[in-house]
Order: sequence, then structure tokens, then C-alpha cells
Amino acid sequence: MSFLGWDADRSTYFSWSIENHGFAREYLVTVDGDVWTLTGDEERATITFNDDGRTQTHHWEFRPEGEWITLCNRVATRIT
Repeated sequence: MSFLGWDADRSTYFSWSIENHGFAREYLVTVDGDVWTLTGDEERATITFNDDGRTQTHHWEFRPEGEWITLCNRVATRIT
């Protein structure tokens, strides 16, 4: 489950992600046009929203030993 919101105290967007594996993560979210960047302590993502409004491209990275490496790439497409 994820929550997106605005933190007035920090003047930033945020995302909280809670998973059934026991993980709870917070990401700071920046928006630059059609690109959202989520930055956390151990993971980060760049999400690009395409002009057609139906497609998102996700690039996730994680930092297992101090260096960022690719975790996964995904494409999400709205089908209706």
C-alpha cells in the first residue's frame, strides 16, 4: 500500500510504502514536468509519464553496499 502527500513542514511531496513483507519505506518526491523522482535511504526511482497519459516508465535502483545499482525497470500501461 502506498500513500502520496504533501509535507508542509518540509515543503515537499512524500510517498510512504508499506508491504506485506514487513517493509515500510518513506520516499521524498520531486516533480519536474512529466518526471517524478522518489528518493529513499535504500531505494530510488524515476517515473516518467508519457504524453499519451496511458503509460508510465519506472526505473528503480537500490543501494545494497553503498553504490546505486539497477533493481528493475517496468512499464505500466492503462488498458481501459
